[in-house]
Amino acid sequence: MPAMKKGVLRIVIALAVTGVLLLLVWQFVAAQFPVMSPRAGRTFLAGDHLLVSRMSYGSRLPFMSSLGHHRIGSGSPARGEWMAFNLPSDTANDVADRPVMIGKCVFLPGDTVRLTPERVLVFGGPHSRRVNAFVVPAKGARVEVTPANARLLCNTINLHEPCHSAVMYGDTLFIDGHAARFITFTQNYYWVYSGDQYNLYDSRRFGFVPETHLIGRVSSILYSIDPEEPFYRMFRKGRFFCSP
Repeated sequence: MPAMKKGVLRIVIALAVTGVLLLLVWQFVAAQFPVMSPRAGRTFLAGDHLLVSRMSYGSRLPFMSSLGHHRIGSGSPARGEWMAFNLPSDTANDVADRPVMIGKCVFLPGDTVRLTPERVLVFGGPHSRRVNAFVVPAKGARVEVTPANARLLCNTINLHEPCHSAVMYGDTLFIDGHAARFITFTQNYYWVYSGDQYNLYDSRRFGFVPETHLIGRVSSILYSIDPEEPFYRMFRKGRFFCSP
């Protein structure tokens, strides 16, 4: 009996240690997130399960609401890579509890975004379309307030810059009660793209993504499940451990 008790105790301890290790891996190293929306763009399908590297941008420490934004390690998104982030426009939950989104990082801090009145992104060189151009805020850099970005900056300040309050009166942006010509931001921001000009569920809808909301880089598609197929055919062929 004593030997049996020791054996059971060892199994319990081994399971507990394994659980703790898996929890640490999930929290700080990598995580798996499903693509839920049928409007996932042209790269991902609803039912894809993505492997996200939390260490690529530095692993966020828990309890952000009380301890502030801190990370283990460092790193930042590269232009053109797919990343996971928390929905910036969700104000009902703490940052880490907000819905997880997937988007392609197309503009970095300091880059200029060109957007038509129809909300079509313009990439590359010369073009014939009329566009509104504005700069993605970078930490510590001054951003000029223009008619093209005033409302976007107003929303960004109220959502992600708690040291200030902003309001629009007509076409004029007021910050802390004063008309603003320039704004200095306390963190870096990014502009993400759904990968589809007709799928507007990206920064064209919810604005800049602050660095506090970054989760990690999408490393691969682990597997994909077609929710409309029976269980014996639900795994999609050719979508196992493939690059996005």
